[in-house]
Amino acid sequence: MCSIGSSKPSQWGPRSAEPLLKQRTTGILVVLLVACCALLFLPTIRARGPAHDACREAGASLEYFPESNSRAQHESGHRYASYLSGFGEPSLSCATRAPVYRFLWVRSFHGPLIVRVDRRGDTWHLVAVERVSSDGKRFDTRRVARMLTRDEGRRLELALARANLFETPSRARLDGLDGAEWVVEARDADRYRLHEEWSPREGPVREIGEALLSLTGWRFGPRDIY
Repeated sequence: MCSIGSSKPSQWGPRSAEPLLKQRTTGILVVLLVACCALLFLPTIRARGPAHDACREAGASLEYFPESNSRAQHESGHRYASYLSGFGEPSLSCATRAPVYRFLWVRSFHGPLIVRVDRRGDTWHLVAVERVSSDGKRFDTRRVARMLTRDEGRRLELALARANLFETPSRARLDGLDGAEWVVEARDADRYRLHEEWSPREGPVREIGEALLSLTGWRFGPRDIY
């Protein structure tokens, strides 16, 4: 709490000046008190601003996930951030306002994969990166980056409209021994949502994940998607 010392007007001064001196002293104290408290709470005010106005250091979970999202404070948030940082992915909750959606797929028996789509004017652009291994020991990276066709863009927009990610409540995340983490991020202007589920069999996270996977041009067998 801020406190400012005060001093009395001299008792030897003219008695008629005492009310005026008291008013001036009170006014100065109020101004100083407000300024002091504003400086004290300034970091807190800044920390509570929009996520994209408070970037953190690269690789930190708070850069990739806003502070208001409690799940990002847990171990899963740090793991997600390490995957995204390793792929050289930008933060969607920091310093971006364009419509953009990203799917992070972390499977038990396969390397991690990300698919990101963003809208630039009337066109959608895709970036996908996956860590693949033929023997389970040595990993290579495959990547694709391209502009979607108009038909692909329309199908994507229909899938996004059905999923309604900004209004759909996030389901409870359930961990398992063997399975996959499906993480879907959505950013549009000041709106940001994070959905994470464990091997969902249906629902918006599953639908968007499969829709983005289909745009990569990569083949996934029935046992690859879980």
